[in-house]
Amino acid sequence: MGEFPGEDMAISIAPRERPDPITSNLRGFLLLFFVMQCVVLPYYLYGIFDGVRITPEVLDRHPYAVAYNRFELLLGVSIFIATVIGLFLVIVRDPRSIAWWKTLSLLSLVISVAQVWLVRGLPHAHVRPVSETLVRHGFVGSAIWLAYWTLSARVKIAFGPLYAQPPVSYAVLGAVTAVATLLVLLVIGVATLG
Repeated sequence: MGEFPGEDMAISIAPRERPDPITSNLRGFLLLFFVMQCVVLPYYLYGIFDGVRITPEVLDRHPYAVAYNRFELLLGVSIFIATVIGLFLVIVRDPRSIAWWKTLSLLSLVISVAQVWLVRGLPHAHVRPVSETLVRHGFVGSAIWLAYWTLSARVKIAFGPLYAQPPVSYAVLGAVTAVATLLVLLVIGVATLG
């Protein structure tokens, strides 16, 4: 026992050395989430490419179909850029990752409801069942990941005060956003020229 009361306790709660910022705690469902987001990034890019490619065909159709095409294109670009930023925040273990993914999941829930409402207004009945099914799956997935980011102990540990890296500067986040945006513009350019 130490000379002073509580001296031994102070030694036992001393901060531990920080683990490797990328691989530590990126396990379990957090790893599954990360891999799934990486896998769907090319799908988002393809959706943007396809949306730009079919835009001239859609312009000759019903005005509602044109509006829906623009909505889908804007949504695809936004989701792609937001996902790239979110993955970057996870890689650097930024404490803002939790708020970022919870907000993105919540927005996805709201957008999924709006998409179902918009799809029901499409003039072509054969598109509705497929689109609504995809949107409902997106809604369920967003709800599951929102619950995960809200309740997971691993998330709280990985991005909590003891293990999380200091927040990344806004300049670095701006650079990541610029690179993601340039990639989207490249895909749009290729789709337009091709």
